[in-house]
Amino acid sequence: HWWMDWNRKTFWPMSLSADHEPTATCTLQATAIEESGVILGGRDGKLRRMNDLSEDDCGTDFTSYAVLGPVALNSDLDVGTVHSLDAVIAEDSGDVTWALQPSLTFEGTFSATATSTGTWVAGINATVHPDARGQAFVLKLTGETGRRWALEQITATIKEGRRRSI
Repeated sequence: HWWMDWNRKTFWPMSLSADHEPTATCTLQATAIEESGVILGGRDGKLRRMNDLSEDDCGTDFTSYAVLGPVALNSDLDVGTVHSLDAVIAEDSGDVTWALQPSLTFEGTFSATATSTGTWVAGINATVHPDARGQAFVLKLTGETGRRWALEQITATIKEGRRRSI
């Protein structure tokens, strides 16, 4: 399934158990904005709605992730290196596992093997030095199962390199 966030104009992939699959949907406009939203009628006969603050789905833990990038490491046809990463994770956040995936092409970053991984915790984290090399990279962030997580800031220090060789 896909969820469309109409306010942000974005699509999000979703996996639902068979009995939670929606057979009907409608929009609820309540007097309190936090109570408004889309109502999903499931195959099991129950009504549910999306809630950005939920840490589980009717008692079932779920996982969440975000992919940032691709981010260029240098100008066209040149390579660079991710020298360091500094991250600040929200104070009440669950742990966030990060994976840095560099590649010699922008497209290749999405299927590249992670060269560096680690875990960031709530607050200011220690600087990491992945020394990942390529033309671009993506950073995959995966939240702790069953916990909300939020990212405040990530700063990448990049060193420009030389011409990409074939």
